Amino acid sequence: MRYVYLIVASTLLISCGGGGAASAPLPTSSALVSSSSIASSVSSGMISSVQQNSSNASVAETKTNVLLIIADDLGLDASNQYSLSQQRPATPTLDGLAAQGIVFDNVWATPACTTTRGSIITGQHGINSGISFVPAILDPQSQTLQRYLRNQSASANYKTAVIGKWHLGGSSPVNSHPTDSGVDYYSGNITGVLPDYFNWPLISNGISTTSTEYHSTKVTDLAINWLAQQQQPDPLRQLRTVH
Repeated sequence: MRYVYLIVASTLLISCGGGGAASAPLPTSSALVSSSSIASSVSSGMISSVQQNSSNASVAETKTNVLLIIADDLGLDASNQYSLSQQRPATPTLDGLAAQGIVFDNVWATPACTTTRGSIITGQHGINSGISFVPAILDPQSQTLQRYLRNQSASANYKTAVIGKWHLGGSSPVNSHPTDSGVDYYSGNITGVLPDYFNWPLISNGISTTSTEYHSTKVTDLAINWLAQQQQPDPLRQLRTVH
């Protein structure tokens, strides 16, 4: 399979639910990217991926898979890609991706998690999308990225998922808000702040359960598992978004 990886490290000025319990030992995986390497590098981020089935080789030549990782509240001084700190983290997976790609030296983000995510999913500035503050509500009828791809003949076969933090449904979000907004599959924490990283409400396609697994490990494994489930004899490709 062929992937294009986009790493977006945004310096956010408003706390958006980051922090929490100290990181516990995380399991590894031989899948697309190891669970531990992503979880330790992006503790409360967002990963988006467009995946296509390897059985359709001719389509795979023209349809590229995309992985987008957005890290909440991550300053450039906390990124190993920028020499702005003497205590940079060890992120070998991200380092490898950066070495094979592009590291921007001039990039801007809105000053909060919800507004940045709203701009990415709608392609609009907050003044146009209505997502100009925290906790704004994404209009579920908006032309989201997932809905746009589904409505284009060239990308209609993509399957979409958002996994991880949603935080686009306001302070009291409806559990079905992600799927109402055009996402085929959603699983993660729908609000912005977790009461406990080891005991938190997990929403999966509108159904609420309680997860007792460390949040970063859980959402990363959910993403890897969802991707693995798409690798069946099926001509459809997949768009995965993990937050």
